[in-house]
Amino acid sequence: MKIKIPKHHRTKKAKIAFLQRSAAAKAHHHRKRHKKLALRHALVLGMLGIFTLATTGVVAAMADNLIPPPSKPIDMAPYIEAAKAERAAAAARKEAVESAPNQSGVATWYALGLKAPDALTCASTKFPRGTYLKVKNLRSGAQVTCLVNDYGPTPGTNRVIDLSRGAFTKIGSLSTGTLPVEVRVVPGP
Repeated sequence: MKIKIPKHHRTKKAKIAFLQRSAAAKAHHHRKRHKKLALRHALVLGMLGIFTLATTGVVAAMADNLIPPPSKPIDMAPYIEAAKAERAAAAARKEAVESAPNQSGVATWYALGLKAPDALTCASTKFPRGTYLKVKNLRSGAQVTCLVNDYGPTPGTNRVIDLSRGAFTKIGSLSTGTLPVEVRVVPGP
């Protein structure tokens, strides 16, 4: 009777014989081993595929019993009307928010210290830098959209916004110095 010894318990003689095998014999041994592994993997994957097909068929057959058909058709009209009413209410809320100015008061202009005094920029203490504001002259109705890039006007004054020379000339004359305005935040130019 021959006793099979696991590979990790080989004798010294077996280890030497393994090392002395030719490269072709080693390659043949490894090819045989890989073929066996590939066959095992193919069998396992085939069994999984068969199992998946069988369970899918059973679930599909049972699906008719799981979900009963509705007893009567669903009337969607009330849901559609409710959705229309909600959309109309949301539009009215949005219009109300957009129609109210974010700020109103006196605007002035400045050019000293600006690298580009004729750019459409402004200074605000209420809105952060990078915010676009639509400034409307309340006397003439003229409007300009400008970018907040500075902090101002000086707190404690009656002014709400300082416009660059370029922005101020779009809505009024520089000789007036100040204008009554209303300010709204806008998404961008």
